[in-house]
Amino acid sequence: MTYSAQHKMTIKSKDKLNWNINWRINRSNKCKLTITQQIVVKIRSEVKRGNFPDDLQLPSILKMAKYLGVDRGVVSRSYLSLVKLGLLYSIPSVGYFINEVMAKVEEPDPVECEEELLPINERSEYRDDQKLTLNTLVLGRKVRRLRHDAYAAVVNEQLPKSKADREISFSDFIFQYASGYLKGHKYIQRSSQLCILPESVTLMKVLKYVTKPGDQVGIVSSSDTKITNLLSEHLRIPIFTGGSREGMRVDHLKKCCEQSEIKAVIVKHHDDGPFPSQLTESCYQEILALSSVYKFWVIFLDDDPLYYHGHHLNPAIDTDRVVYVCLRQFIHEYYNFGLVCGPSKLVRILREEAEPMMDDWDDYSERRSFFKHAMEQLEKEIRHIQQTRNGNQKHLKVAFEKYLGSMAELTVPELGQFATITFKTPIDPGILTSVCQSPVFNKRSNLNLKFNEPIQVISISLMIKDWGAVKAIFKEISRGC
Repeated sequence: MTYSAQHKMTIKSKDKLNWNINWRINRSNKCKLTITQQIVVKIRSEVKRGNFPDDLQLPSILKMAKYLGVDRGVVSRSYLSLVKLGLLYSIPSVGYFINEVMAKVEEPDPVECEEELLPINERSEYRDDQKLTLNTLVLGRKVRRLRHDAYAAVVNEQLPKSKADREISFSDFIFQYASGYLKGHKYIQRSSQLCILPESVTLMKVLKYVTKPGDQVGIVSSSDTKITNLLSEHLRIPIFTGGSREGMRVDHLKKCCEQSEIKAVIVKHHDDGPFPSQLTESCYQEILALSSVYKFWVIFLDDDPLYYHGHHLNPAIDTDRVVYVCLRQFIHEYYNFGLVCGPSKLVRILREEAEPMMDDWDDYSERRSFFKHAMEQLEKEIRHIQQTRNGNQKHLKVAFEKYLGSMAELTVPELGQFATITFKTPIDPGILTSVCQSPVFNKRSNLNLKFNEPIQVISISLMIKDWGAVKAIFKEISRGC
């Protein structure tokens, strides 16, 4: 058996890689590549053939070093080399990830958009020289990582500090995390293309600034009651295109655009019609092409919590008519927020209006975070008490039967930390005078004992650690009786 194989057998299950690889390092002096270069070549070859680790996150430096039987510094240098090549990127305190934009062999051609842009509302006209580049593939996959890391930081009270050494708010933390992640993947060019809002108002705010009352908005089916109710509530007119296996019926959408002026179209990963269909990339590209001709906004609504389990839509978006709205639970049911990626001027308007709402949202989130953290600690303590009392009552019954079984009865309640000993014949209080100060006894319950009268009932703790002291006390009581 080779050294490498022997080493792999010693890896504990907790150090198991979340990556289906079978590598062997060549340590021969005849090998022209160093170990660092071999690791770089192996990672690049795995990525080239489409073998990605879970969530696109590479194994930690320590786990990879254990797997290969090499020094951690060798793995670290390999990862840094790939970061410089653009194949990997790192998130501090999280790890190294594969940059899927660089990893993809073929990218679909971007949609050219040179038409004059739509007005946001009656007061201003949106113009932006920069094009929005957004890819929803990894955003769908990585939502779990964002949820885990951001929520853990809040619960563990590890929110980072600002430059003024003040703890930033929860919404600022989420914004910085999401912004850094999306920019790192080159899905947005700058933070001004991203904002977060309370989940309940996100879609309504976007509709408010890309349409006005009386405007027509295209959707697939009236069965999507969530969207139709929202449109009706805000006086927008829903236009139903119908759906197919590929998503929205683009031919029907084109006819609607020819007959009347459509101001916006809402598309989703899954259409909620009577026969649910999944939006395909070809269908999405056709909708984008129509938007450049008929000048309507495309609102890409991402509210499907199971999206990352199914077929992933991967359109190359290079148009200023697309607004990405994510309403899935990024963090936790207590911290629901909506994420909006879109043109900078639109996002700036949304952010300014959302600022006072986010202040209240931060206060609410912090209270819920504290409450959940406190409840988790309380539940942990309750479990510890329950386990301790369940184990101790067995010891208590053995000691009781040995010394006091013939002269008293033991009552152990289903809940609580104290048992009750009831003597068949009241005992002389002088017997307990020397022992009633012991932690074995429930002092609060036994405060009512009158040491000038015979005693019949005493309480005793189920959280005892020193069973030698318990037996000594029971033995002393039995002798006194």
